Amino acid sequence: MSELDTLQEVAKLGKVKMTDEDRAYFKAGMKTLCGTELIFAGNVINDKDLRKQFDPEDLDFMNKELGRQAGAIWKRLLRALKKHDFAAVEEIIRGKRGGSSEEAWKPRRERGKQPTLTGQPPLGYLNSFYCPICGKHLFSCYDADIAPDRKDGFRFRVASDWHYCSKCGTMLDLAEWQQEETPAPAAVVGADEELKFDG
Repeated sequence: MSELDTLQEVAKLGKVKMTDEDRAYFKAGMKTLCGTELIFAGNVINDKDLRKQFDPEDLDFMNKELGRQAGAIWKRLLRALKKHDFAAVEEIIRGKRGGSSEEAWKPRRERGKQPTLTGQPPLGYLNSFYCPICGKHLFSCYDADIAPDRKDGFRFRVASDWHYCSKCGTMLDLAEWQQEETPAPAAVVGADEELKFDG
């Protein structure tokens, strides 16, 4: 099920009201988030479709807790920067090594509503890929650009050294779209060529 389908299913439920237990759980959970996770939580809570399902008072409460945690993260970040403790800076932003926040994220994919029938082969649907945390547009390509059986051998690729979102710093899993690097062939001296050395 796509993210759009999930939001549409949630929309059918009507307004969601938080209980006191829900609020306590949410408040405690906010305190455990690193910077990257906080951005993701904020994007989910304030999604233009999903936010319609929350009670206005609950939405205010959640955004207040998001702001409180953002302030706490910013305070820790400044303290670490003043000490030049860059390992702590990375942990504050991304979370502890080995945790879920250190794992690479697959880009969020959105497909066009109508296929493009021009081109040879036909281009097909436009696929747009976004950072799953902050929503920044990463790249777009047509179905034909990534078809494995394309006869001319062309395949859309992104840079092999691209691993992070330039906006929020999230580690991205782009292996599916990256060009495999192959070492350049070594120069071969022909049998009839003479090696010359400076001397």
